[in-house]
Amino acid sequence: MFRLDQSWLDALVAGAADVGVHTSVDSRLAPELNRATARATSAKDAAGGLLIHSELIPAWPDIKITAYLEDGTVLTELRRATPDKRILLVLWDGVPDKVVLREPGQGIHYGIDSGNRLGLRSLAADPPIGTPLETYYPATGDLFDLHLRGDPDTGPAVLQMFGTDGLVPALAREFGLTDLDPGQLALELVNAPLEQEILSPTALAARTETAL
Repeated sequence: MFRLDQSWLDALVAGAADVGVHTSVDSRLAPELNRATARATSAKDAAGGLLIHSELIPAWPDIKITAYLEDGTVLTELRRATPDKRILLVLWDGVPDKVVLREPGQGIHYGIDSGNRLGLRSLAADPPIGTPLETYYPATGDLFDLHLRGDPDTGPAVLQMFGTDGLVPALAREFGLTDLDPGQLALELVNAPLEQEILSPTALAARTETAL
């Protein structure tokens, strides 16, 4: 993460322009040329940016990156460039307090979360169906310890889906239901694209203080 010093950039441009000032005529014209150039480039100035050197760049060329101010305002992305196949440069019209990198939408798949647990999603209207509930099944422990039939260390093992010790009845009980239809089961198995937050020191300190 970095911020841009516009005064430094203005001084750099002025120094480069002054190299061409040799005569009295040049001296009289230089201010007018500078004003004309300023009018021609009146777009927003970049204030902050992000430089990433990672294998993510060639792997996810359309990776979604969103920058926010502390109050939640989304900053305007002014430029995105790849000076090298593993390097991405992004410029915004402000200095972000939070940057969110999101896995491309096609990253959606079926699976379970870290720790061998399922992140539960709403099956009702409130909150809207599919909304992550920030709760997990099982609340503690390992899903495979509860529902794996057979011993993977000694032979074939499969996930038991139905019956007394099946995953489907256990998930249904989490929602106060007797069973799940195929659509409901598929919804619980969805793993949405992952997000990674990058916080500025001040935003991180504020979040820590709020948590305390």
